[in-house]
Amino acid sequence: MVDSEDIITNLATNFGTEGFGLDHTVFLQFSVGNNTDDGAQSNRIMLKAENIGIDTSRNVPQIPIPFSGTITGESTSLSIDMGIASKRISIQGIITDQYIKKNIGTSVVSVNLTAHEVAQLMHSAVDSSAFQQSQNFSRLFILYPSRVGDDYGYRAGLTSKTPQDECPLVPFDYKSRALDASPAQIGTFAGPTDGNDNYRGITGVVETFGTSITPGQPFISFNLTFTQSFVFTG
Repeated sequence: MVDSEDIITNLATNFGTEGFGLDHTVFLQFSVGNNTDDGAQSNRIMLKAENIGIDTSRNVPQIPIPFSGTITGESTSLSIDMGIASKRISIQGIITDQYIKKNIGTSVVSVNLTAHEVAQLMHSAVDSSAFQQSQNFSRLFILYPSRVGDDYGYRAGLTSKTPQDECPLVPFDYKSRALDASPAQIGTFAGPTDGNDNYRGITGVVETFGTSITPGQPFISFNLTFTQSFVFTG
């Protein structure tokens, strides 16, 4: 079983400067990008995710073959695989007070927002477009423990019995390991040092973002849907 405190401890050592190290395993990044010189939280919103749903739907048109059942006694269809899939991630959790650090040009802003202010900031981001790079979200990051690397070998220092909470954290994406991958694949499967500089995350758009405010509560419940895509102007 994964110990969340150990995961956070391991993760926090990967990134950031004092007071602004990465302390969550799920977060959104603004289109302007992270400024690694100013800590891991720069231009990012950390998410306290309680549930994550990842759905990958393959779109393969089916054409029934006429008379196939007449000849063989078993009807069938012809599949036309055009290499199309839809990838959607849904997240539910809570928003609490959070330090937000924004790097905008030469300006650096670091403030402690209330949960309500964070929610408003996120609604504003979803309401924007890819042309507003300091306002719009363009990447989602979900970090998970991984034993096995790109070559299907155990990562350095790990074995089949290494507990999950001692495994390095790597960003979820849709890359295949080298033995499985197409020669035309862009990029490689997540490596154990990807966190030393910058996680690549999942590119796309936040399609929906909803919040539920309970009077008197210091936190706000949220749900969002993120769809993987390539945004030309983001």
